[in-house]
Amino acid sequence: MLEMLRAFVAFVVFVAAATAAPSPRHEPKTKTHRIQDEIQAWKEGGYPDFLQFADDSGKPVWGVVVGEQPSVRGMFKDGNPFNGDDADYSDEQLGASEDDVKFHVFTKGNNYSSVEGTQVTLDHEDFLAAGWEPALPTKIVIHGFTNSISSPIIQLIKDAYMTHGDYNVVGVDWGVLCPNPLYVTARLNVPFVGKLVGKLMSFLIEQELATADKLHVIGHSLGAHVAGISAKSLNETEGQRPARVTGLDPAWPLFIITPDTDRLSKDDGVLVDVIHSCAGLLGFPTDLGTSDFYPNGGREQPGCGLDLTGVCAHGRSYEYFAESITKGKGYQADFCDSNSDARDGTCKGPSEGCMGDEVQFKEQGSYYLKTDDVAPTKVC
Repeated sequence: MLEMLRAFVAFVVFVAAATAAPSPRHEPKTKTHRIQDEIQAWKEGGYPDFLQFADDSGKPVWGVVVGEQPSVRGMFKDGNPFNGDDADYSDEQLGASEDDVKFHVFTKGNNYSSVEGTQVTLDHEDFLAAGWEPALPTKIVIHGFTNSISSPIIQLIKDAYMTHGDYNVVGVDWGVLCPNPLYVTARLNVPFVGKLVGKLMSFLIEQELATADKLHVIGHSLGAHVAGISAKSLNETEGQRPARVTGLDPAWPLFIITPDTDRLSKDDGVLVDVIHSCAGLLGFPTDLGTSDFYPNGGREQPGCGLDLTGVCAHGRSYEYFAESITKGKGYQADFCDSNSDARDGTCKGPSEGCMGDEVQFKEQGSYYLKTDDVAPTKVC
């Protein structure tokens, strides 16, 4: 009964959020706004305390977004923000360690069909032993909440790249830092993980294992914001941006008022493309990149059935992306005059955008396209 009640509440909120124009209620007080401001914004927006997310097997599991969470007591310097206290946190208090973030390399000269590939450290010889080819493009794939290296986001995209081209692929496993059910813990760890992925990219450039113009960072949900922060970190340390950052339904919970300096934003890469598939609940409802694609309006997705909590729709973003790699073509999309037109599906075109791995666009902004139960219907 409780499960049904939670699902109903989440569904009501999802419909309301999806049909209303998103308008954050707060402006961040400082560049480094505090987590309690995000919690308050989430509550005032009428969003639920609990949401469903997909685990590594694709099974929906409940995650605690806000509310009393005993296991996170004590991690804050000055109180408990869930009780309205003016609190702050540090990486040390969260217990985050560099050892908690694993890098797994997949290459053609390696057992790339395995789930874990070859785990490496930031050591030149580790990468060479894993079959790394410095001349090849590098894809860095990052999962989201309650996932790990075994997640479909990493496995589907890795398999697609390995079987349809020559690439170095790195899967970032930060599952220890984003465990179910405490979503807020994962949210707090996003900057820490982002900086470590930025450190990875700096290492690759400094060791001449990669160049910035061949770096492509891909993240799903919370992983999309990790990707954005990693790109910012690379720019700070090396004065270079990755050629491309792709956000696959970037997370919305506890990012309502986050400034673009602390999340995925359009300046993170030379190109930043975003696919919105559960906009307004699990996914970000407004443009974040240089090109933002809203398949089916970015909300309910065909083939998901009665997707009350948006779990299926949230995963469609990486499924569409992986399918585009397999096909070797992007999916035709219509240019929209506004974000609201893209969400409503009232775009007049022209059809000058391509969503997916082979992304193309003539103008920055929002794009709309239709899909069937499996994939978009028109290829570029």
